[in-house]
Amino acid sequence: MLWPSRAGWSGWACCAGLLFNLGAWTSLPSADLRSDEQVVFYPTAAWRVADGWEAELRGCVFEMEPRPVAVLLVRQALGVDRAGLTPEESALFDARLRLLLRDHKRGRTVTVQWIGSGPKPKLVKLGPSTAGGQFSARVRLTQAEVTAWADTNGCLHYEAVWPQNRSPRPAPGQVHLIEPTGWSVISDIDDTIKVTEVREWNVMLRNTLCRPVQPVPGMAQVYQTWARRQAARFHYVSAGPWQLYELVAELVQRHGFPPGPVHLRTVRVSDGTVLALLESPQQYKLQAIEPLLALWPQRRFVLVGDSGERDPEAYGALARRYPHQVARVFIRNVTDEPAEAERYRTAFAGLPESVWRVFKDPAEIVGALP
Repeated sequence: MLWPSRAGWSGWACCAGLLFNLGAWTSLPSADLRSDEQVVFYPTAAWRVADGWEAELRGCVFEMEPRPVAVLLVRQALGVDRAGLTPEESALFDARLRLLLRDHKRGRTVTVQWIGSGPKPKLVKLGPSTAGGQFSARVRLTQAEVTAWADTNGCLHYEAVWPQNRSPRPAPGQVHLIEPTGWSVISDIDDTIKVTEVREWNVMLRNTLCRPVQPVPGMAQVYQTWARRQAARFHYVSAGPWQLYELVAELVQRHGFPPGPVHLRTVRVSDGTVLALLESPQQYKLQAIEPLLALWPQRRFVLVGDSGERDPEAYGALARRYPHQVARVFIRNVTDEPAEAERYRTAFAGLPESVWRVFKDPAEIVGALP
């Protein structure tokens, strides 16, 4: 997950209490999207239905505010010594804390249109946004519309209907068209494809908030190979909060991972849901992945995670529950436990040895799909 590590509960609990109090700053509802507010669209998926396709559209409305006092208080709560940071790390720290502390806007609506060379795209109204600024909708599309608007990579794109002089304009939204059959990869993020080191609180904190995003060497090449050979589609699932989505987008876009829908946890700093970040991610992973299995019951799924937290246990449970869908489980070994360890025997009890593998070097799994 992006945040926090179970090893850092005490430090985050202190910060969570502070954020809870800062949450009183969230704004009151309003029906209009104002000129000083911003929109981010999250990558999602579409699936076939009887008369065409159903697509999910999702995003968030917010306002970026400096809040220097809040940044200072959170830095102190987390125990980050600015004197120990380089100028570059200090700038990243302030920018990423502002992501966590941005002012989400409730009750806003966003009108979007499909981008494509076909017939004039129809307008879609999304919202009103929730108290956490998020909005979502499921939209039905005909096959003709999808054929007209999809790009060569099997994606639909949409954009906000925005005044021409509005700046900054939000990046277009992306919907991945996923067919009923084929290979799907559900990938964890932290310490699976992103260097985070969640088991060491101070290191995790610095990697998450102070340092440029670093990919796990070799993992992008593995995923690219699967995308090319098996035409695999990708979902990125983390128990971290949507507030840090931009870090996931940077990782995927800058470091060559195949694009795909992103699934993060919805929490708010102004109510008790922020404390859910203190819980083990295992239950969240089950709740996030099972709906994907339900939407594509005929696809073959590959679950990729790491041994730093509870991925073996969560993925083992899913493989037993859905044996005809979960074809492979790969666990990146960051704890130096041998594959014969009691932990793995328990986590993968009852599963054929051909289904799961613990690996150190990503090259070990690049050719592991049939």
